[in-house]
Amino acid sequence: MSKALRGLDRTIFILLALVLIVLGVWPVLMYFNVEFANYLATWVQHDVWAGIPEQSWYLYVLIAVGVIALFLGIWLTIANVRTQRFNAVESAVSDDQGSVTTLFNSAGQGIADALEKQPGIQSAKSRVTVIEKQRTLTFTVLARATTELAQVRRMVEETEQDFRAAFPDADVQTVYNLHFDKVGKSS
Repeated sequence: MSKALRGLDRTIFILLALVLIVLGVWPVLMYFNVEFANYLATWVQHDVWAGIPEQSWYLYVLIAVGVIALFLGIWLTIANVRTQRFNAVESAVSDDQGSVTTLFNSAGQGIADALEKQPGIQSAKSRVTVIEKQRTLTFTVLARATTELAQVRRMVEETEQDFRAAFPDADVQTVYNLHFDKVGKSS
């Protein structure tokens, strides 16, 4: 998800949240006879609002707003649901014989499987995505609660060195999310 789309999403949801908060608080304030809320209620002219559907322009405005809302809703849905993934990356080093293409989804899964077999690691998963236009290979490592942080960091650093040695020209960023399992309750 790009920064612009993230900003647009946050703006829309903040505005929606503020509108819902106001619509939820206003009747409560009116119930407790708060002067400001009652004053705002006098500005609502029910006769004018009730007569709007009978205006000649109402149907055209309703259709225009409906079409705009439909396309905006479809665009926001597609933009937020679309996955930003990559898999095959061609090596920068090539010759007359051809080039080497690496499937990072498979390579990442192999690295995660190898991490999972290390002592003190409960599970490891990999995910290949594009984050802010940068190809990213993300590893989520779940260590046992009894494992030392220094040991886990050492394993991750060794894994990163091995990855860079295996793919020296890969324009791929690696991210390691380290988690520890919950400490069991003693009985």
